[in-house]
Amino acid sequence: MVLFTRKRTLPGLIPIVFFGKELERTNKVKYLGVVLESKLTWSEHLDQKCKKAIALFWQCRRIVGSTWDTSPKICHWIYIAIIRPMITHAAVIWLPRVELGVARSMLSRVQRLACLSMTGAIRTSPTAALEVITGLLPLNIHIKQVAMTTSYRIKRVQNLGSHSHILEKMHKEVPFTGMRGDHMKTCFLFDKEFKIAIPARESWNKDQKALLPENSRTVYTVYTLGRELVFI
Repeated sequence: MVLFTRKRTLPGLIPIVFFGKELERTNKVKYLGVVLESKLTWSEHLDQKCKKAIALFWQCRRIVGSTWDTSPKICHWIYIAIIRPMITHAAVIWLPRVELGVARSMLSRVQRLACLSMTGAIRTSPTAALEVITGLLPLNIHIKQVAMTTSYRIKRVQNLGSHSHILEKMHKEVPFTGMRGDHMKTCFLFDKEFKIAIPARESWNKDQKALLPENSRTVYTVYTLGRELVFI
């Protein structure tokens, strides 16, 4: 059991008993790949994501042999298709953590490792220059972009008012996002406005049937007559 609060003390808090057992309190829990802390600082979540990203990147690099190396194109693909999406997972929730300097430094170290592998540059190369060469946005800016895109899509598709602080900031920086969209709601029509008419075989002309070769096959076609579908 996790109690989400930023208060240091909780006077009068009574332990919760479930089926005769007292639930044990914890400071964090993982749900759908997101580490939820009791104070919702998102520090544990981002720390785990960055460590896992670095480990996964080196695992991908180990798939090559000792006498050849991955090309810059493959390194770029590994980063943008595997590593970066893993970090930006659920960014719309933990976006406030990115505003802190310690978080930006942690994200910069992850992207710097990928840039060095793509370019083969020396260790003293500045990260900003490597990002320009590889065409990558700083990771903290990319996370903001993903969070804003997700929030905008949720608002337009489901008309939900969640993450209003992201929408307000997005409308301020990109005013046209506050305009009405052209999204159309799905509408299901189960009432049939047409009829199907299939002529009985007895009504066929016997003379025409006699003209058909023996063991021949009859092929049916359909045409529309107003709101009726007629098979012949």
